[in-house]
Amino acid sequence: MLLQRAREFTSGPIYTPVGERGTILLPSASGGTDWGGGAWDPNSNVMVASSNYIAMVVTNIPADQPATGDDASIDISGAMEFANAGSPYRTRAEPLMSPLGAPCSEPPWARLTAVDMRTKAILWQVPLGDVSELAPFPIPWELGTPGVGAPLVTAGGLVFIGYSLDDTFRAFDLSTGEVLWKARLPAPANLQPQTYWYQGRQYVVVPAGGHNMFGTEVSDAVMAYRLP
Repeated sequence: MLLQRAREFTSGPIYTPVGERGTILLPSASGGTDWGGGAWDPNSNVMVASSNYIAMVVTNIPADQPATGDDASIDISGAMEFANAGSPYRTRAEPLMSPLGAPCSEPPWARLTAVDMRTKAILWQVPLGDVSELAPFPIPWELGTPGVGAPLVTAGGLVFIGYSLDDTFRAFDLSTGEVLWKARLPAPANLQPQTYWYQGRQYVVVPAGGHNMFGTEVSDAVMAYRLP
C-alpha cells in the first residue's frame, strides 16, 4: 500500500518545491531509531533499540499561507508544522494515512529489535505497543504505536522500556523478546528508565510524563519498581 500511495506523490528531495504534494519520508521525521538510542548488554554483546515505522509526507508551504497544523503537537492522525525562521517557507510533516485512519506503512508501526553486535544479525524483533486506545474499537492488538524513548538492559537479562503511547511499561526477555511483565502508567513513559541499588535491592525508575508532541495525557509521576 505504501508503494501504491507513493506513486501519487512526486519524487525528489525531502524539501519539495511549492505546489507539489510533498515527499514520502521513511524513516520519517519521528524516526526510525530516534533520540533515545539503544541499550547494550556487555555480557551477551547484544544491543536493543526501539524504532518507528510510520511514513510521513513532508511539504514546503509558503510562509504567508494560513497554517493548518499545530506547531506544538502531533498524534497518529495529525501533523507538525515548523516556522523555519528567516525562510520564505514553513515545513509541514504529516503521517501518511489510509482513508480508514491507519498508517499506510506495513505494521508493526513500532518495534523493539535485538542485534548481535558480533555478527550484526537480528536476534529478534517484536511489536512495541498496543493500538487499542488509538483505534475505534478497544480491542487489544499489538501492532506497535509511535513513540520515543530508549530501553534499559539489566545484568539479569531484562529489557525495560516505556516508549509506546499505550501508557504501559514493559519488561522483555533479552534472549527471546518475550514480554515477561508489564505495568499500567498514568501517562506514557517517553524517557529512558534508570536502575539503582538500595539496601540490597534493585529498583527500576521511569518518569511517566507523557509527551506534548504526541498529544498524550501528561503527568508529573515518576514510577519506581522493585525487582524480585
